[in-house]
Amino acid sequence: MTLILSAIYKNGICVCADKRHKITNGGKSIIFEDNHNKIYKFNKIPLIISNHGINRIKNKGWEIFCSDYEKSNRWTNKNLFEIVNDFKNFIENDVIEELNIYKDGRRYVVGFLLCGKTSFDTKFKINELCWSIDSDGMEFEILRHRGLVMSGSGQKCLNTFLKDHQKLNTESYWKSLDLTNTERELKKIFAVAVKEKILLGIDEFSDDPDIEYVGD
Repeated sequence: MTLILSAIYKNGICVCADKRHKITNGGKSIIFEDNHNKIYKFNKIPLIISNHGINRIKNKGWEIFCSDYEKSNRWTNKNLFEIVNDFKNFIENDVIEELNIYKDGRRYVVGFLLCGKTSFDTKFKINELCWSIDSDGMEFEILRHRGLVMSGSGQKCLNTFLKDHQKLNTESYWKSLDLTNTERELKKIFAVAVKEKILLGIDEFSDDPDIEYVGD
């Protein structure tokens, strides 16, 4: 129940994320709240971690794990991909323990996008960690992204729009934009997804997003 749009623009990365959070009461009633922040921004380096899929892991919010990781200083003296692998090692056992609770055969996901760069990197990058479980068992993958990146179940609301606007799928288009225009474009695309979800009769993400960036 998420839609996260991320883009590598001319001199940074911008992230636009919905705020939907699902709360279950004893596994029965479901409450939706649209005040959940899915973007965590580091203080000392230009790095954003955003979350999609399950956002409570072992009864702790995903952002608490990010905060604990930042405070640990394990990420110092590493490039971005080394941080990605180190964060994987930091959180993986907890993620797997959480996913193993879900045994009904449906697909459940815990995903993290790590967006940014360090002093050991020459350019901004987006890497994704994604664990999932379904009737076939547990899977894990690391993905490297460029240009416009869509994450979460809400991305299906943009399939038709992106087919009709092919330039939005190109790395060169986003690299031509500054921050102001990137923010504007991401908000427009998110608004298109909101209209489409209404037409499809689904309600997988909030109507309003949060937006953050890191850049030179």
